[in-house]
Amino acid sequence: MNLFQRLHRRLLPDHPEVGWTPYLWLSYWAIYIGSLLFVKPTAMEAAVSLAAALLFLPLYFGAYWHRQRLVPYIAGITLIGVLTLPVNPMSSVFFIYATAFCGSLLPRAAARAILIVIAIALAEGWLLHLSRFAWGPPAVFGAVVGFANLYYAELGRKNRALRASQDEVRRLAAVAERERIGRDLHDLLGHTLSVVALKSELAGKLLAKGDARAAAEIDDVTRISRDALSQVRAAVTGFRLPDFAGEVANARVALAAADVDFSFEGDGGPLPREHEAALALVLREAVTNVLRHAGARRCLVTLARAGGRVVLEVADDGRGGRSDKSVLVEQGGLTGMRERLRALGGTLEVETRAGTRLLASLPVAAEVPA
Repeated sequence: MNLFQRLHRRLLPDHPEVGWTPYLWLSYWAIYIGSLLFVKPTAMEAAVSLAAALLFLPLYFGAYWHRQRLVPYIAGITLIGVLTLPVNPMSSVFFIYATAFCGSLLPRAAARAILIVIAIALAEGWLLHLSRFAWGPPAVFGAVVGFANLYYAELGRKNRALRASQDEVRRLAAVAERERIGRDLHDLLGHTLSVVALKSELAGKLLAKGDARAAAEIDDVTRISRDALSQVRAAVTGFRLPDFAGEVANARVALAAADVDFSFEGDGGPLPREHEAALALVLREAVTNVLRHAGARRCLVTLARAGGRVVLEVADDGRGGRSDKSVLVEQGGLTGMRERLRALGGTLEVETRAGTRLLASLPVAAEVPA
């Protein structure tokens, strides 16, 4: 580990979403120190304020570096505010810092902690008859900052859970595909290699006897080997193309992790591999849009055949036409979907009047070989 990496680990908490923000939010602490230059405090007031500012720093950084044990740090920062608020009204900033850290607790505990810190500041201001500049900022900004951090902390937890569930689904899907490939290769090559071995042995014996039938046996070995190679390539191609049933399973898990009710209806029957892959990719893109932009509570996916076509519908009750972000970006996923479907003779329609409704249609023959 080089010097920069060691410094990076010492200067930043072990939390990728935090980064350098601990140093950014110290700007309010700097304002607190700077205020001493303008209010002209007494020597005692200046000494108390500076001591509070210095005691605050280890508690502040400790709260970032030990996010699993926040309560003692929140209590310590609140205590600094309680002890110094009668001396310096600007000490209300400590209550605001405390509510900010409260927002990182679990939701119910966070809301209670935020209200307790604000209540302490208000009670102290009322009992000691302090000016509104002492108790006003904790009441207003403490609530805003605390509950805003609570919202973003909960959003971060949901995003981490969503990423973890998606990683697990991908891992399980990869394991299932590897097992399928193993079964397919065993079924394809077990018999074929046995036949190749027998024919090669027979050809060797015929060659030893000078029998002309040896050439025919060698030709058979060549033909069987090429057929086996084609079958192996087809099996591996099946691994590369996405599977529609697998995408439905992925969508179910991902949307459930985001608290979106998901339901799937219908059956398009057996489909050509390219058609199934195209619809699977359309479903993946549509579900990604629901997760990122739609703000939906429900998502319905249907797959059915009608008039020689298979139709995939993805409908949600999200923002729809009320937000530019609620529909797929034309230069991004939507364009890619249209081009993929167009290559197979298909179409794509999107409606955004009430939520978002996506219709993907592909032509299919009456019968599809198994």
